[in-house]
Amino acid sequence: MMYLLLPAALVLERVAFGFFGGWELFRPGLVLLTVVYLSLAAKKPAPVVGASWLAGFLADLSGWGLLGANALGLTSVSLLVFALRGSVYRRSFLVRLFVLVGAGFLNEGLLWLVAVLSRTPGPTDGWAVMS
Repeated sequence: MMYLLLPAALVLERVAFGFFGGWELFRPGLVLLTVVYLSLAAKKPAPVVGASWLAGFLADLSGWGLLGANALGLTSVSLLVFALRGSVYRRSFLVRLFVLVGAGFLNEGLLWLVAVLSRTPGPTDGWAVMS
C-alpha cells in the first residue's frame, strides 16, 4: 500500500502541477520526495528500488527524455539514501534536509550527465548541450 505513493506523486506532479505552465522551477519534485521518504522508511532495498525504477520509467514515458534517464536517477537516489538511512533516520531535521537536497542534486546531475553524453537537450529543453 505504501508503494502506491509513488504513482500518486507522479500523477500529482505531472497533472496537477502541470497546470502552472512556465513555473517548472517552482514545482516540487514530489516523486523525488517520495523516493527519499520510502528509502528512509524501508527495511529492504529491493521493493524501494523496484518502485523507484518504475516511477522513473513512468516519468520518462510521460515527460522529457531518453527512456531510462529518470529511472536511472531515481534508482541511484533510492540506493544511496537506503545505504545512508541507518545514520540519517534518527538524526536531526537538518541532516535529513541535507540528504534530501543532496538527493535532488544527484538526481538532476545524473539527468544532465545523461543529456550531455547523449547529446540531447536537457530536461527543460532550455539550452543545447553540445552545439
